[in-house]
Amino acid sequence: MNRVLKFIGMAALLIGALLVSTTPAHAQACTVAVSLTTTGQVSTACFVPGRGQAYVQITGTWVGTATIDASTDGGQSWRVLQRTTVNMSYAVPPVNPDRRIRVNFISRTSGTLTGGINFNANRNTMILYSNINIGPVAYASLGTSVSVAFSTTLQVSDINVPVNFSATGMGVLIGATTGTNNVIFALYDGTGNMVANTTTAGVLAGLGGAANTFQQIAFTQPVTLPVGRYYCAVQMDGTTAKLRTIATATYIAATGADIAGSAFGTLTPVIVPPTTLTADEGPICYVY
Repeated sequence: MNRVLKFIGMAALLIGALLVSTTPAHAQACTVAVSLTTTGQVSTACFVPGRGQAYVQITGTWVGTATIDASTDGGQSWRVLQRTTVNMSYAVPPVNPDRRIRVNFISRTSGTLTGGINFNANRNTMILYSNINIGPVAYASLGTSVSVAFSTTLQVSDINVPVNFSATGMGVLIGATTGTNNVIFALYDGTGNMVANTTTAGVLAGLGGAANTFQQIAFTQPVTLPVGRYYCAVQMDGTTAKLRTIATATYIAATGADIAGSAFGTLTPVIVPPTTLTADEGPICYVY
């Protein structure tokens, strides 16, 4: 009898602890969209359980100061983790307590600060995502080998990321002619805002000299990509080296076009994304 009473007492204590716990019963992956337009505006907070790894992405065209804040008391008080005046990606260091993470636009001069907060951003995902099916044919037969129209042209194509993904760079299929020209890769979100880029000094196209192979270049800093559509963009400082681009007849679901951009090394911060595919203008790319 005493054992039964003891068991009932322990069960009651456990149930009571669960009822008063501030931790959600099921800590699911959290994705929060950020869009801040006024001084003092804060984003929705993203719940991150103890030892959880969260990522914050700050994008958009804005002038001011923003902070990434954390709360361990359910949002009653906040501590600044990171302060920035520019777009950035930030990996929130994991700690033991449960936390809520938010973005705070503490001082705005102009523009809209966008981005996202993600927990479990890169679990159970592939190591890369490509914009077309790669593999059925040799790279030298995939798409069409073309030159950029001008050194100010951006060759753009869409790419879908099906899960929250932490990307460190981009790969683009170089064409039949390599070397001579430098290349810059950039990634834009679904609305056309740039979220990541490789060095603006450029890297020699087809580094290593191999034609019809993927050239992989790291972004200047890693970026956390929420689920959605993005756009790969490629710029060269001349028209000698070539890219392999998507042929309309083989990939009807893709979009891609040549877009007028800025001078080489001065990346265009916002583009108007293409809605159709122009033959032989969209680069074949992946994010990794």
